[in-house]
Amino acid sequence: MIELAPGKSIELELVPDPDEPHEMRGRGPILIEDREIGKSRILLAMTAVELVPGAEQQKIAVATFDVTFHANMSNRFVSAEIVFRLISPEGVVFLDCQPNEVLVAAGEVWVDANGKMAFGTPDVATAEGGVGRKIHFPIEHRLVKASGAASTWAKWQFVETPRKREGISHAIQLAVTLPAEAPIEMELSIVASLAKPGLKELSEAMRRMIFKPRKIPLKITFPEDASSQSQFCFSSLPK
Repeated sequence: MIELAPGKSIELELVPDPDEPHEMRGRGPILIEDREIGKSRILLAMTAVELVPGAEQQKIAVATFDVTFHANMSNRFVSAEIVFRLISPEGVVFLDCQPNEVLVAAGEVWVDANGKMAFGTPDVATAEGGVGRKIHFPIEHRLVKASGAASTWAKWQFVETPRKREGISHAIQLAVTLPAEAPIEMELSIVASLAKPGLKELSEAMRRMIFKPRKIPLKITFPEDASSQSQFCFSSLPK
């Protein structure tokens, strides 16, 4: 069990999915050979975990993460799926997660006292009124879809920008809200597709990459009180 803490990075080495060759049907894409993959890795870091002020019935926390994909050699990551699954305490669910839509620009996540989150640009945000926190995401996201509110799974799917074909090369920034009455245990899984350019980029070899254990157990312990030196902006949310 890896205990997450703000500023603590976890390096996770990826390996080819051993089941992929057996799952291929018909004339699927050519698989990248193991020797052509290099040492591709993922760097996961919790950037902050804080209590959201104003909650009356239960403690609510917001946790933010940076996930960086590093493809070795001339390869690139063309897609990725990131999943957090809550294990304990029994019955606990994510209150919300962000970002949850296709984004092409930087923006801000607003978190209210009930753990509800909304994404907007710095000039226009869409959260309902109430006291809470504001998280600024300075890097644009290329996102297919996400889900997780009121469930034990928070899932994000990312793809590269097709025309640029530059891969998923930036730090992916994520945020979740969840009850903070007790330490949370969850599992992290990431599946990513690695591509190797072919002759004159007319064809590509592909390979599905996973963690060797497939799932990484994580633990989050929450602070007792709201921080007096928050990493987020503290204000009334826009109406």
